[in-house]
Amino acid sequence: MRVIRDVFTQARPIDRRIEKVIDYAATDEARLEQEISEYEVTASVERALRRFIEAFDDGARLGTVTEIGVWVSGFYGSGKSSLTKYLGLALDSRRKIKGVPFVDRLADRIPDRALGLHLKKVAKQHKAAIFMLDLGTDQLAESASDSVANVLYWNVLKELGFSKEKKVADLEIRLEQDQKLAAFEAAYEAHYPGREPWRVIHDDPMLAVTRASALVPAFYPDDFKTPADFRQLRYQPTEDVKELARRIIALVRRRTGCEAIVFFVDEVGQYVAPRRELILNLDGLVRAFKEAGQGKVWFVATAQQTLTEISERASLNSAELFKLKDRFPISLELLATDIREITAQRLLKKNADGEAELKRRYQASAELLELHTHLTDWQGGKGTLDADTFASLYPFLPSRLDLVLDLIRALARRTGGTGLRSAIRLVTRPHDEARMLGIEYFVRIAVRDKPAAVVVIVDAEERCVARTAAGEPPLGPELLGRARAVAGDIPVAVVVANRMFEAWFLADFHSLRSRKKLPADARFQHWRAPETVGGCKGWLEAALGVKYRETVDQGRLAADVSLPVRHHMRGRAPSFHKLYREVDRISRAVAPKGGP
Repeated sequence: MRVIRDVFTQARPIDRRIEKVIDYAATDEARLEQEISEYEVTASVERALRRFIEAFDDGARLGTVTEIGVWVSGFYGSGKSSLTKYLGLALDSRRKIKGVPFVDRLADRIPDRALGLHLKKVAKQHKAAIFMLDLGTDQLAESASDSVANVLYWNVLKELGFSKEKKVADLEIRLEQDQKLAAFEAAYEAHYPGREPWRVIHDDPMLAVTRASALVPAFYPDDFKTPADFRQLRYQPTEDVKELARRIIALVRRRTGCEAIVFFVDEVGQYVAPRRELILNLDGLVRAFKEAGQGKVWFVATAQQTLTEISERASLNSAELFKLKDRFPISLELLATDIREITAQRLLKKNADGEAELKRRYQASAELLELHTHLTDWQGGKGTLDADTFASLYPFLPSRLDLVLDLIRALARRTGGTGLRSAIRLVTRPHDEARMLGIEYFVRIAVRDKPAAVVVIVDAEERCVARTAAGEPPLGPELLGRARAVAGDIPVAVVVANRMFEAWFLADFHSLRSRKKLPADARFQHWRAPETVGGCKGWLEAALGVKYRETVDQGRLAADVSLPVRHHMRGRAPSFHKLYREVDRISRAVAPKGGP
């Protein structure tokens, strides 16, 4: 064996793409095929599966189970999202991969064959409607801190095929209850011949209400005498959690024909922890599902901490969170120690010859290896190293994994665990994930401390240019509208770096060179208009003469960009000039009367 690659199994190439975060929304067949084929069911995952399957079976079969709240907790990377996602897909009888039921694929990954057979039996006997919600990404556009009940309700309606426009969705629900929905759709086709069918247009925020208003008086003449009556009707959402729960259950059962319903809701702990009213709303929602569902409606939540740990450590509303313990009595805890096993099996699996060779080399140099890799002044560095551990984790040492876990634990303690998964996701994929995670999430964090104003800088990584080329609307106004909806009365500005953030460095090229942040002999042919060319990072790397390290060089160079913006910067980097204007505008807006 001449290179490290030779020791790894060929079944899972080490250079394959590996998703850093398991997302509920990622359900295309190719993605699921890779995910489930690499899923490692550890002992703690097996225990969690067994407990849930047995409890769900009793509830769905007998209808007498008194508790339906399940709290899945575990350290980041222990597999909470994977477990709940695959369990949900397994219970969904419609979900298949290449014609094979997903439940069969999950059962094949479970070491305990009896448990796998039990899972398949339960999934077949209890046809369940499955809804999967990630509170980190599926928040309502108009409010990033709405109650779990409202977020769940509107996402369920969307999944059931109702309009995304709330007033139109309520109309569709009423029409369906009165058995008039089919007639309404036929009337729409007759009134708008040759136009898009109702099922296409009903999500359009501009046309749906306008076109529906022309037809509503014919169906409900007592309530809407003219089209204007419906257009001007102000939607009033219900605040009654019990009513929402009953409505959700009724709609799901009517549309799906399934008595059993399971809601899988990811990142619940992080979402509700900052606000007491969100905790109380969640408590009321699960209680309402318990009373109305009679053991056939289940609510599965995930969080970084167990509810007991939240009581001891969470910095926000810990007493209220602890009370949720009574609402979620079925606690499924995944272990942080599983991370090492999952890493070894999924990412670092060796072939037989490679494993044997690594063990041989360890035995030949065990004492020297332990001497030169022993860590001091850190409790985690005292673990012993043996041949099996060395071979399974190679080319990493156990202490490296333990050190990373310690660092993340420290981050969790500083934040109370709130948003830890999202924070790590942002660090690992800061650009593509920004839209998925949502600007609302970051603005909500920024406004918690009641700042005078919020300024958001977005590195779009060529996305603005791509949108313009595709004829899509500009990104900046869209993000600003979403940010303002979250910021409330706090002034907010959003500036999108055209092309990419590094273009701003190149626009101030000569200044950075004179400050010795760039080599004196550095050259850059596009410094006069860097926002008009692509590959800014490559140009910057050429100017530096060494590899551009984003995590190191970005902050170092940004700290020395010329401020205030000089005249020459306005033409070279218009988006940077916009940042200066926005900061100046927002500073004046929040300055005390008579102040600077």
